Amino acid sequence: MNKDNNIYKKGDYVAFLSNKPIAHLNEMFGYNDLTEDDFEKMEHIGFIKSVIGNGEAFLLFTVRPIEGFRCTVEKGDILRAVDINELTEQERNRRERDVFTPPIVYINTEVLEGSIEEKCEYLVRKAMAANYPEVSIESIEMMNSEYLKEDLLKKIDAFLKRFCNIARQDLIDKMKAKRERFANMLKDLYFKEYYQVMLGWYEDEEHTTICYDWAVVDTNFEEVYILFYEDRTRFYHSLGPDYDLVFENMQAFLHSNFAVSMRLVSTR
Repeated sequence: MNKDNNIYKKGDYVAFLSNKPIAHLNEMFGYNDLTEDDFEKMEHIGFIKSVIGNGEAFLLFTVRPIEGFRCTVEKGDILRAVDINELTEQERNRRERDVFTPPIVYINTEVLEGSIEEKCEYLVRKAMAANYPEVSIESIEMMNSEYLKEDLLKKIDAFLKRFCNIARQDLIDKMKAKRERFANMLKDLYFKEYYQVMLGWYEDEEHTTICYDWAVVDTNFEEVYILFYEDRTRFYHSLGPDYDLVFENMQAFLHSNFAVSMRLVSTR
């Protein structure tokens, strides 16, 4: 059964080629120094967890031959659709651990008009009304997103701007080189991107105490996740191994360079 890659959807089972069992090995054994170059591409069968962008890549979870690989697969590596009747009952019932399963999602089927901010606010209000009707919303504010490539680069550029005001030129050059490596890495990695908003809501009926949490809306305005504090880690793990790599590199860049900045300030 052949199927055009552009119409594969979340939940479909497909056969695909991958040499990326890295996340699975890390989960089993902790850190390892193997990379995808150490593996030949082989055929796997799995189900689509999410469609990335407009179908240029997919996040999949394998059920055969080995269970538990989380793979980001480019559309050219999808071989064919797999009918669910080709799978054993055990394979059909395989599911990821909760740590990789995102929290409650609201699915939008409306065609929306307006700005990005207006669409996000509308959908977050719809999601809250559907899942938490008892909650009274105080505010919804667009934020720089931790799940949008463009905003991740903006965050690094803002840090570099401050860094350039206090650092020696040789250190500035090193930081700029690191920034370019990070930007090039982003181009080669795939994960589903989301706008992010800060959600203010009243904790009590008297409207005297406001709590703040996050909500995210995918860039196609189809999915909304309400990320209360305990849900944020589950959400970013659910984005797949490519986002894990982005997050780790982002944190390493900011933390290491922040430490350098503090030393420079303290010696002034």
